[in-house]
Amino acid sequence: MQAHDGTMWIATDEGVSRISQEHVQNFRVSDGLAYFSTRALMEDRENGVWIGTDHGLSHWRDGAFLHDAVTEGLRHEKVWSILEDRDGNLWFGTRDHGLFRYSSGKLTQYTTAQGLASNSIYQILEDRQGELWLSGPNTISSFRPGKLEGASAQPSFLGVTVYDMPYGADGAQIYGGRQPSGCVGRDGEVWFPSNKGAVHVRPEPSRGYAAPRILVTGAVSDGRDYAVDAPLHLPANASRLQIAFSPLMLRPQEGIRFRYRLENFDQGWTYAGANREATYTNLPAGRYSFHIVAFEVTHPERTSEASLSITKRQYFYFTWWFRSLCLLLLSFIVWGIYRSRIRIVRVRFKAVLEERSRLAREMHDTVIQGCTSISALLEAVSSLQRENYALQESLLDHARTQVRTTIDEARQAVWNLRHDDEPMQDLAGSIEAIADHTRKEFSARVECSSTGRPSPIPGTIARELLMVVREAVYNAGRHGRPRCITITLAYNHNEILLTIADDGIGFNPLALETDGSAHYGIAGMRERMERIHGRVEFRSKEGEGTTVLVRLGRAHLRAASVKAGMGL
Repeated sequence: MQAHDGTMWIATDEGVSRISQEHVQNFRVSDGLAYFSTRALMEDRENGVWIGTDHGLSHWRDGAFLHDAVTEGLRHEKVWSILEDRDGNLWFGTRDHGLFRYSSGKLTQYTTAQGLASNSIYQILEDRQGELWLSGPNTISSFRPGKLEGASAQPSFLGVTVYDMPYGADGAQIYGGRQPSGCVGRDGEVWFPSNKGAVHVRPEPSRGYAAPRILVTGAVSDGRDYAVDAPLHLPANASRLQIAFSPLMLRPQEGIRFRYRLENFDQGWTYAGANREATYTNLPAGRYSFHIVAFEVTHPERTSEASLSITKRQYFYFTWWFRSLCLLLLSFIVWGIYRSRIRIVRVRFKAVLEERSRLAREMHDTVIQGCTSISALLEAVSSLQRENYALQESLLDHARTQVRTTIDEARQAVWNLRHDDEPMQDLAGSIEAIADHTRKEFSARVECSSTGRPSPIPGTIARELLMVVREAVYNAGRHGRPRCITITLAYNHNEILLTIADDGIGFNPLALETDGSAHYGIAGMRERMERIHGRVEFRSKEGEGTTVLVRLGRAHLRAASVKAGMGL
C-alpha cells in the first residue's frame, strides 16, 4: 500500500515494513504491532494506517502506534479486511465473528443474527452506489448501509442480498486472507477470485416483491399435537413446547428470514434465520402471545406477522384461591391455638382461684372455728370463781377435746388437699356427731332426723356437705342464740335435702348482702355447694329464726359415685 506521503507499506507474515526515501522501518510485536502475522492494510482520511492481523488490530498515526477503542474492541479478532466508506465509517471484516462498524466513536458488531450470510468476512468492497459487498468462504453478498444505529443501541437488521453461484460453479470456494481478495471494476461490476476462476457479479435492481405471508402451522408439547386455529391451552405439567411456522408463497424462499418473540417471556426478538421452529422449555404458568415475523433479507423493512395466544395452566397448589384457603386455614389454626391458650390460662387461673378459695374455706371451717371455740371456752374458765373447780375442770376438758378435734380436722383438710377422693361415708352418722359436739359447746338442744332410704355418698361430697352443715349449725349457735336447732336429712327421689333450722333471733338476708361486711362463712357455704353442683338457700326474718336449705341433685351424686368407684 502506498500512503499519502509516498511511503510504501508492506505487510508480511513476520510483521510490517515501511519504506521511505531515507530508510526502511520494520515493525514487530516488540515495536507495538498487535501480532506478527498481518492480513490487511488501509489508510484512512486522517492519514492513519490500520493494520489487520490474525490476533488484533493496530493503528499507526503520527509516527506511533495508538491504543484506542477500536484496537481494544478487536484485540482478539482475526481482522482480514478493512474499508473506509464514502461517509467516513470504518468497516472491519473478521475471520470468525462477522462485521464491525466504527462510527462516531462507537463500535457495532453485525453477525448472522443481523442478517449476514456468513460470520467469515474475506473482503469488504464499496461500489459506486455506496453498496457494500462482502465475500466469505462460499458466499458473496451485498447490502446498503443506510442509516445504521451506533454501538450503544441494538444493531439494525441488515438487508443483505445473497448471490448464487452460476451453473457449473456450485461449491466454489472464495479466496481470502490476502489483499486484494476482490475489486470493483470501472463499470461498477464486482469481481472475486475463487478456486473455479473469477466470479463476476453484475448488480441489478432488486424486485419489489411484497412481504411473504407467514402462518403458524403447528404446535407440539411433550409429543402431543395441538391445533393452532384457536388459543393454545397447555396443562400445568407441560415442559417442552415447539411452535412451527412457514411462509405462504410460490416463489423461491431461500432469502426468507424469521424472527419471533414470546410476549411476557422473551425480553426481545429472537432471530431465527431460516429456521422454521421455535422451542421453549419449562415455561412458567401464565398467559403468553407468540409473535412471528417473516421478511426477505433484501428488504427487511417489508414484513408480515402472525400470532398465537398461549395459556399455561397453574398447578392448583400455586393458584390464588388455594393459597387464600391455606392462609385462611392457617389463620383459623392460629386463632384456635390462641383461643386454646387463653382457655388454658383461664382454666389455670380459675383453678388457682378455686384452690385459694378452698384453702380459705378449710382454714375458716377448721382452724379458725376451732380456735374460736377454744377461745370461748378459755374465756368462760377465766370468768368462773375459783371455788367452782368442777365446772372449770369440765370446761378445760372440753377445751382439750376441741384442740384435738381442731388438729384432727386440720390434718383431714391437709389430707383432702393432697388426695382426690375418699371412701364412701355415712352422712347421717357424721351429722349426729356434729350435733353432739354442738350441744356441748353452745348448751343448745340439737335434734337430728333422717327420712328416705339412706345411700352412701363419696367422701369428698360428704365432707363438703358436712362442712356446710357444721357452718350453718355453728352460725346458728354463735349468732342466733337459739334454744333448739333442728337438722333434717331427707333422701328424696331426685335430690338429697338438708334442712338446718333454729328458733333464734334470725337476720335479714338482703341487708346482710349489702352491709359491706365480710361474711366468709356464708360465702364459703355457697362456694362449697357450687363446687359439688349443689345449692344453698337462706330463709330468715328478724325475730323468727333461720332456715338453711342444702340441695344436691341425684344425677351429680351418681356421677360422683361412679367416678369414686373407678378410683379416679
